[in-house]
Amino acid sequence: MKLMIVLSRFPLPARKGDKLRAWEQLKGLSEHFEIHLVCMADEEPTREDLQKLLPYVQSIKIFAIPVWKRIPGFLNALFSGIPFQVAYFASAQMRKYILNKLQAEKIPVCYTQLIRLGKTVPHIPGVYYLLDYMDALSAGMNNRVPESRGLMRSLYKWEARRLAKYEKAIVAQYDAFSAITAADAKLLPDTGPKPFYVIPNGVSADFFETTKLPAAEYDLLFTGNMGYFPNVKAASYLVEEIYPIVQTSFSQLRIALVGTDPSEKVKALASDGVKVTGFISDMRTALGASKLFVAPLFTGSGLQNKLLEAMAAGLPVLTTPLANEALGAVDGESIMVCRDAREFSEKIILLLQQPEIAGALGQAGQTFVRANYGWKASNEMLARGLGLGQRESK
Repeated sequence: MKLMIVLSRFPLPARKGDKLRAWEQLKGLSEHFEIHLVCMADEEPTREDLQKLLPYVQSIKIFAIPVWKRIPGFLNALFSGIPFQVAYFASAQMRKYILNKLQAEKIPVCYTQLIRLGKTVPHIPGVYYLLDYMDALSAGMNNRVPESRGLMRSLYKWEARRLAKYEKAIVAQYDAFSAITAADAKLLPDTGPKPFYVIPNGVSADFFETTKLPAAEYDLLFTGNMGYFPNVKAASYLVEEIYPIVQTSFSQLRIALVGTDPSEKVKALASDGVKVTGFISDMRTALGASKLFVAPLFTGSGLQNKLLEAMAAGLPVLTTPLANEALGAVDGESIMVCRDAREFSEKIILLLQQPEIAGALGQAGQTFVRANYGWKASNEMLARGLGLGQRESK
C-alpha cells in the first residue's frame, strides 16, 4: 500500500525528539508500505543523510526553506489567529505539491507529524489522514508561563491559548490521531468516534550494546536538545541547585551536559567541573563514559527519549515524578524519582558511594526498557492504524 508521510523537518540527523520518532517510524513503516516522503528543511540535507534515508522510501521531496523566508508567515500570525508555529511552517508551495502527488500517485493514506503542518497539508476526499499530535503542545507552552516574565510571559500565554484552540479545530480535518503517551492523550481534544492511538516511542537496539569505560569520565550526565526550554531549565537546575549539595561529599564531582544547540544559558554553566559538549555524533559514547544519568525535568511533556536511551545503556537514572509519569518505571526498583534538589542530592550521593546499588538499579532499568519500549512494537501498532483505520478511543 502507498503511504505519504509529511514532516516539518528532515529526519536526519536525528538530534531532536520529533526527528528521532520520524526516523524510526520511517524505517519500521517501510516494511509495510511504499513510502512517499515530503518534508521541510532549513537547508539542503547532506549527501550522507540522504543516502541513509533512500532505502526506506519510494520517493522523497524536500522543501529547503531557510528561516528568513518563514519570518513573514510568522509575523502574519499576529493578525491571523493561528498559532505562531503553525504559521511558521505554512508553505503554499509544499501544499500544492502534496495535493498533486496524492492525486497523481493515487496515494490512499497520509500520515502527518505535528499540528504545525495544519496549514500545509491539503485534504481531499478518498484519502485517509492520520495526525500524530505527539505531545499536547498547548500544555507544554503553558508550562513555560510560570518561568517567564514581561512580554515573553504574555506571548507564551497567547500561544498556549491559540494552540489549544487549534488542537481542537484540527480534529475536523483528520480521520485518526495519535500521541506518544496516554497522559498527553488526556490533555488533547476529544476526537469522538475517530480513532485515537497511543503510539509510544521506543529505543534503538544499539543502545543496549553501549560499551562502558572501565573508569568513568563523568559522574553525572544529562543529555538532550540544549536549546529546548525544558532541557535548559533542567540543566540549570542540575548545575545550580543539585551540584553544590553533592559537592559537599564529592568535591571533584564531574558533570557532562551533552546535546545539540546549547543555549547561551547552558554554555554559561560550563566550569572546571561541568563540561558542555554540544552535539556529538553518537550519544552512546557519553552514556558509556558516565556513572549516573540525572534528569531534573520539571517542565515539558511526553515520553523522554533521553531516559529510554540512558536506561537501555544500563545507566542508573534519577528523574522527577513528571518525567516518570509517562515512562511508568517503578521508583526504587528500575528508576529513582526525586522531588527536589535535596532528594536528588541524597540519592546521587548514595549511588556514588555504593556502586553495587547503582549497578542493580541500572540493570533493572535496562530490563524494564527492553521489556516495554521497542520501536518494532510501536511501529506495528502504527502500521495497523494506518492500514486498517480501526476505531479506538482514548
